Amino acid sequence: MRALTRLGLVFVAALSAASCGDTGRTLFADVQWRLLCPGDIAGCQDGAPHDVYDFTGTHQGDGSLITAACAVTKTPGGDRLVNLSVSIGSRASLAVQNLVVSRDGGAPKGGTCGVTVIDDSVTYRGACGADVPTAAQPCRIADVRLNAPDRGDLEASLVCENLSAPADPVNLRRNVVGTHGSLASIHFMHCDGL
Repeated sequence: MRALTRLGLVFVAALSAASCGDTGRTLFADVQWRLLCPGDIAGCQDGAPHDVYDFTGTHQGDGSLITAACAVTKTPGGDRLVNLSVSIGSRASLAVQNLVVSRDGGAPKGGTCGVTVIDDSVTYRGACGADVPTAAQPCRIADVRLNAPDRGDLEASLVCENLSAPADPVNLRRNVVGTHGSLASIHFMHCDGL
């Protein structure tokens, strides 16, 4: 169903661009994530699911402003450096910084990738990479695809285990998953640099 809606949104954006002289490259975010409590933290409550499916600068039904950013730049070695973020007002956000992948995507390279998630006024941070989550690298990014240059698509999946808050890394830890499955889903259309 979302695939059909995406096609409709691409058509509307193209029609808008043709009729208004706009470039039609407004960033669109389709990102779903949720924070869950690790089993070893007593009294912890799972976070609400977050589902962004809109253009940056629009408002959700509750009035929260959707803000999204997605930039892909070419590195001197020919790889791609990816930085992306999405937020729902001030109540929730997810960001991936300094993700390096090959020209077409694939597994993360190097050790510069970081994930930041804000939920209920608490900031959680940790390293990310291609490997299974560990204490040193709590987030795994997989299935990175940089495709459809005419649309500037970027797709990836994310899972974090024991992503911690610097304020209290022992008691403030969460797992980042998808709203309906084991992996958080990240999809942007019209990323800068693609």
